[in-house]
Amino acid sequence: MGQKTNPIGFRLGVVRAWDANWYDDKSFSGKLQEDLVVRNYVRNRLKKAGISRIQIDRTPKRAVITIHTSRPGIVIGKSGKEIAQLEEELKKVTRLHTATHLLQAALRKILGENVRQMGSDITVERTRFDFSFPRKLTIDEIKKVEDLINEAISRKLKVKMEEMDIEEAKRSGALYFFKEKYPAHVKVYSAGDFSKELCGGPHVKNTQDIGKFVIIKEEASASGVRRIRGKIIP
Repeated sequence: MGQKTNPIGFRLGVVRAWDANWYDDKSFSGKLQEDLVVRNYVRNRLKKAGISRIQIDRTPKRAVITIHTSRPGIVIGKSGKEIAQLEEELKKVTRLHTATHLLQAALRKILGENVRQMGSDITVERTRFDFSFPRKLTIDEIKKVEDLINEAISRKLKVKMEEMDIEEAKRSGALYFFKEKYPAHVKVYSAGDFSKELCGGPHVKNTQDIGKFVIIKEEASASGVRRIRGKIIP
């Protein structure tokens, strides 16, 4: 007996910046400009929900998504629970994404500008950030980094996005992940005068939307590379 496909539609602001026509369980179709860690999170979360295909219809003001699922026993169209959970989780990932930008900026201010991003991973529970540094951080350094991030959050800094050529972005002082290959035209996100990075987004509109940031662990990741795990408290 064939499985039924139950499509429903809902609005999700975070996909406004996506340049994609559909998603399936193997790959994204179209050229996505979103940050890789968020993109991978979305892919994994949708697979767990049993979602096999998404149709995105965009207008200048909003995006309407139609979800198709064939997982036995799931009735998305009736309860909407999977959709509500997905949207709430994406909001939290967005807050953690902006917090990760503040984390890199704070590390460079406290430890020095030789600190560079070596990798990152964001889930709904936490952010994980790898950076170049030759030794373990002291308790005092960890506290200073955490306090500086929360100070930036409390300042209610506006998060602004600008589009510019890659070379112009680099000259502007925007940080970038040296392992990443960037297109000729990029997006640059800045949080007031605190942080500035090349990034596809998405991000919160104001740092006050992040909540309180807490560093939960600092450890070695590889030779000359440290790792910080952090979370946000609503």
